[in-house]
Amino acid sequence: GPPGTGKTLLAKATANLAGAQFLSVKGPELISKWQGESERSIREIFDRARKLAPCVLFFDEFDSIGMDRNSIGDGYSGMSSIVNQLLTEFDGMESRDGVMILAATNQPNLIDEAFLREGRFGHMIHVGFPDPAQYPALINVHLGETPLANDVDLHAICEALPSELTGADISGLVACARMAAIDRYLQFDPGVDFVEKFYMKQDDLQFALNRLLGARTGQVNGAADSLLQI
Repeated sequence: GPPGTGKTLLAKATANLAGAQFLSVKGPELISKWQGESERSIREIFDRARKLAPCVLFFDEFDSIGMDRNSIGDGYSGMSSIVNQLLTEFDGMESRDGVMILAATNQPNLIDEAFLREGRFGHMIHVGFPDPAQYPALINVHLGETPLANDVDLHAICEALPSELTGADISGLVACARMAAIDRYLQFDPGVDFVEKFYMKQDDLQFALNRLLGARTGQVNGAADSLLQI
């Protein structure tokens, strides 16, 4: 699924529900310019996962290390060795008891088909954008215990939000509104009872909404300008 939709959180939740250790690895971290170093790192990660069993071994940005070998150009033979080493570790089922392997990508078309058969990554789950009807609940999650003024209307804010927002976008919206509320308070002398008097107003959320809409409009205009230049 797209970036920011919660793929990593889903993997962490899986480990939590299973009562297992969570071992996270970002794909680009395994790529080394030294011959054989990447393969050694992969072996060490799988060995560590076996020692931590029960364990969820999670590869983020998997397309960077599990790329299709047919698309690897000349001079990048080391990438083929990385893919082969991963496949070897995946097939060591008898020594991988208690280890669940998950991976995330936003470009599944770049992954070698050998990883996608049954016995390896046999199940694929698309993590897409949340439904706009879920925006209020997501905002409440990120607000946590932040005190709100009586005039706050989350539904009015949510109705103005565009579709196809990610969980990360919602988190950024709330963080921006919280900072706007803090800046507003710091313009005055809060005194020792700052915490008791602090609360978020509708204007703070509206400020964050305007920032979000402005940023998205800028992205669209920037893309249009690029097309016109082409």
